[in-house]
Amino acid sequence: MIFGTLGGEVYNASMDFTWAYILVPFISAGGGAYLGSYLKKKGENLATKEDIDGVVEQVKAVTKATKEIEAKISNDVWDRQKQWELKREAVYVVMQAMGMTDAAVTDLSFTLKAQKKSEQPQMFDETVANKWVKVSDILEDFERKRSLAMIVCGAEFTNTLFAIKDAFRETCREFANDNLDAFRTRSDMLKKEMAKAFLYARQELGLERVSFTPQSTESSAAPTPGSQAPEADKRTHH
Repeated sequence: MIFGTLGGEVYNASMDFTWAYILVPFISAGGGAYLGSYLKKKGENLATKEDIDGVVEQVKAVTKATKEIEAKISNDVWDRQKQWELKREAVYVVMQAMGMTDAAVTDLSFTLKAQKKSEQPQMFDETVANKWVKVSDILEDFERKRSLAMIVCGAEFTNTLFAIKDAFRETCREFANDNLDAFRTRSDMLKKEMAKAFLYARQELGLERVSFTPQSTESSAAPTPGSQAPEADKRTHH
């Protein structure tokens, strides 16, 4: 046992060490627990931050991918819309050109027949010349628009238009050789081909199929899509 004096009083030093022995483990245990808790919390915070960083990166990646997909969809939709608009315009103008060709060749046919019947055929010379020029220009326009339609339309449609254009051109050659019945002899063929052209035109535009009654060429203009064709023209050709 160790004794000492402090302020003139005797104290037992061994008792102080005993308390120290008792307190140190508690302090150490408490400090260790605190440190462990601190380090655990720190680790949890670090792990949470890493998790958050990972989530943020994932969100960024998803957002980027979403924007890329949206842009691609937008471009695809825009492309399809533009293609459809080009097709619609091509179908419209070539069908209009077909109708104008039919009307011009019909007009020329009647004028040539009237000239041939007239007792003064020379009076028709200027009119006939002008109509020949008009038919030539319209046929060229029809062929040009048919060629453009080939870019955006199917073969069935454009091949039918080609057959119609070729029949009109051949009819005009026969007119020039004084065969004024050329239009009448091709009437049935032209009626069928023009009716097919209207059906194919509606098909190209995604419209429902309808039935067309083929009308006479060398008559009024062809029926418009969506309406019933008028009765065949009853005029006879001499």
